[in-house]
Amino acid sequence: MRNVAIIGKGYWGEIIKKYVYNFFNLKYYVDSKFDKTIIWDDPAVEAVIIATPIETHYDIAKMALEHGKHVYCAKPLTGDYMLSNKLYDLSVGYDKILAVDYTVTFSLAIKKMMELLPTLGSIGYIHGVTQKKSDRVRDDVYKTLAVHQLSLLSKFRKLDKVIIRKYDKVVTDGVCLEGVLCFNGGMIDVSLCNDDRKFSFSIYGENGYMVYNPLDIMSLVCYIYHTGEKSMFTFCEKDNVRYSLQYFSDLLEGSGESNIDTAICIDKILNI
Repeated sequence: MRNVAIIGKGYWGEIIKKYVYNFFNLKYYVDSKFDKTIIWDDPAVEAVIIATPIETHYDIAKMALEHGKHVYCAKPLTGDYMLSNKLYDLSVGYDKILAVDYTVTFSLAIKKMMELLPTLGSIGYIHGVTQKKSDRVRDDVYKTLAVHQLSLLSKFRKLDKVIIRKYDKVVTDGVCLEGVLCFNGGMIDVSLCNDDRKFSFSIYGENGYMVYNPLDIMSLVCYIYHTGEKSMFTFCEKDNVRYSLQYFSDLLEGSGESNIDTAICIDKILNI
């Protein structure tokens, strides 16, 4: 197994740690204040998994790449289009893999949606909703919640072809806590102000619709209008982290393609 370091011991770092042993040898598990030169100078460490706050992603990823480490970063990559492009250039220059952990995109339910998509016929509308309550007023709703929906949208639409307009609904101390992303053929509603937790990604076509809801036991529902047939599917959404780490492991073994292009497109949208 390849040696990796996880930087970030918070909520997401703890979750990553539970699954990382299936694919890697975890040599370092540290917080963002750790003297990272120890990791940079350790030739045994091939890759770094970043699970720190968004504002630290750029500096950590930059140093990792400059010291010859592959990087798998929690979403979003930086939240800044220009900085993400700089990281991409570094990854190319140092010939290192740079990818982003859009965990929800690895759901088997999403793969099933892509498989069933032709049955819907022409797609008319896509609607994403994510809402929950957060007491941290520094959290930007687009960087924390909309990124999930945008990563899902990338599976069904080319993000560089999507024209998006952003409407802030609730802003506190200059930070947006609730807003809407409208685009040609759909919209994404996100809120950090709602006690009623929700997550759904819906696609409506001429022949029917599909709804993905990872919070429900039946995480995928497909309905066909003319037959009245309703199909319901159950997938273990907790396995998405494992699938995500499998993806990064495969990248290191030379299989698959990095999602860095999607990551940069998403960060560009975040800067609208």
